[in-house]
Amino acid sequence: MVGTIIISLILIVLISQALWSIIKARRSGRHPSCGGCCSACAQNYNCTSKEKMSVMKILPFEMKNIPLVLDVVTPLWCPHLGDETFKRFNVEYIMRNNLFDNDLHYELLERNEQTGQEEFCAMAFFARKGDVCRAQEWFDVESKKFPSDWLRASQMSRTYIELMDQKTFDMMKDDDIKLTLYVSRKKGSGSKLLNELCRRFKGQGYKNLYLWTDCECTWEWYTDHGYELVDKDVYEPFSSEDEDYMTYIFKKEL
Repeated sequence: MVGTIIISLILIVLISQALWSIIKARRSGRHPSCGGCCSACAQNYNCTSKEKMSVMKILPFEMKNIPLVLDVVTPLWCPHLGDETFKRFNVEYIMRNNLFDNDLHYELLERNEQTGQEEFCAMAFFARKGDVCRAQEWFDVESKKFPSDWLRASQMSRTYIELMDQKTFDMMKDDDIKLTLYVSRKKGSGSKLLNELCRRFKGQGYKNLYLWTDCECTWEWYTDHGYELVDKDVYEPFSSEDEDYMTYIFKKEL
């Protein structure tokens, strides 16, 4: 009986100490699970504090990070046929159709100072007029393992991307640059990367940034962030009787 009472008292003391730690954390404006400022991350309790993430690096994109990008975009872009392997293959083909034969491929890494590890947070690909895409060479090798009826979806994607790319390039001048792909794995990292790269491109003499998107993306984001809508059209092959499949081309002065 005495032992039970002692154990109970110890538990009460421990629980009280834990609750007091939480209360102190809240009073200081920090979340107890991460020590990050709750007001700064809009009550996102999976936030990362500035102390943990403070070192940002922009480097040439490494192809080994393609799977990390696919993890983000496969659920959004995958076709409705085929197995999981084919779906990732098809989405990688879409991604590679946005990868041109140039040195304009970038990734943003942030060092987690708590673990010392650099984390891949965002990536962006760009192209100039006259740049060549070699995705078909990769496709010709990797597609052999899949049935032809599945591969029709891949060819439809390619036809669409090539059409929109050409339409955008036709609007550009030689001193303009095109954003071809832009993916963020951590909130805010994509904007950091794009803003810094645009600053660099301006310093290199580029005049305007072009990009195209469609109704499956949050195209309104660009109108809200200083981009000019220069073309709006319907892509008939992806449209239905009930809804037009809309495409958009944007331009922004650097």
